[in-house]
Amino acid sequence: MLINITLSMFKSSTPQEKGSALCTAAKHGWSEIVLALLELDAQPDFADVAAGGKTALSYATESGDTDTVAALLERRASPTLLDSYLWAPLHYAAVAGSLAVVKMLLSNPKVGPDTKNDYGETPLWQAARKGQEAVVRLLAQQGSSRVNVDVRNRNDTTPLMKAAKGGHTGVVCLLLDMETVNPDAVDKHGCTVLWYAASNGYEEITRWLLETSKVNVNSENKAGKTVLGTAVENGHVAVVKVLLTVGEATPDSESLFQAVEQGNLEMVQLMLGTGKVEPGIRDDGGQTLLSFAAKNGHKAIVSFLLTEWGDDPDVQDDFRRTLWLARGHEDEAMTELFISALAVADRQDIQLL
Repeated sequence: MLINITLSMFKSSTPQEKGSALCTAAKHGWSEIVLALLELDAQPDFADVAAGGKTALSYATESGDTDTVAALLERRASPTLLDSYLWAPLHYAAVAGSLAVVKMLLSNPKVGPDTKNDYGETPLWQAARKGQEAVVRLLAQQGSSRVNVDVRNRNDTTPLMKAAKGGHTGVVCLLLDMETVNPDAVDKHGCTVLWYAASNGYEEITRWLLETSKVNVNSENKAGKTVLGTAVENGHVAVVKVLLTVGEATPDSESLFQAVEQGNLEMVQLMLGTGKVEPGIRDDGGQTLLSFAAKNGHKAIVSFLLTEWGDDPDVQDDFRRTLWLARGHEDEAMTELFISALAVADRQDIQLL
């Protein structure tokens, strides 16, 4: 019934109308309507200008509809026709993760498995970005002479970087097992695979990368942010712990003061516990960890620095401030911490409070 309605509606339609209807039907997986429109001589390679020149085949591959894909290919729809963004049908199939459609396209000798879009991204690159492990594996199996598994886009971003950034553990594991994949690749922003994994809080991926012994745990991006620093900034305690224990990262001043500012005692303890932090470390403004913690009102960190870390309760910053800062918060509990610490140290300047 629906087929008859379609035939009667579009029998006298213009090629533009038939083509537009064909794209709509392919987009929604209406394979019978696609067949009916093709019977009415709808152009199988009609380009949807409103969608950047996307063809019916690209719509069908994106939806993963094997019946529609097969019907279009039988009517000689081009499997290599690119849209305005240089996306081929294979790009769309890879993003969708439709293994069956990808296989159908690859069976055509005209289809290049490593074709690049306008941003330099291949079907494998896009599949890695979306975490489509089975598609990544299939494309990689085409051989290194046909598919570059470590391809870079215009930002020098690799498939492994995108998989790590997205937390796609299966794809990361798969790519790390490939000899031609560089686990320590750097993009144009100076960010590494490890940087993206740590920044986004993916502990397991961070651990895997560190266990390759091929990554620089202390690398910085072009903005001067270390791998540890980005994990601290984003509050990823578990990742910070892995970086410090498995990767033996060296805590930098910015990371330490960032943790103090956040009031994250566990991160402060982890970094100071490495034994790699010089006593009396100061930030660019001359503040010590103790004065900075006091300034921000973080009593738990102040207590730890005084009782466990052994900070001098009367140490002063470049403006000769520590106790004054605590006093400035009018925090009786904080003040008591300093009084107790001074008393234990047998200091005679408690009256300064």
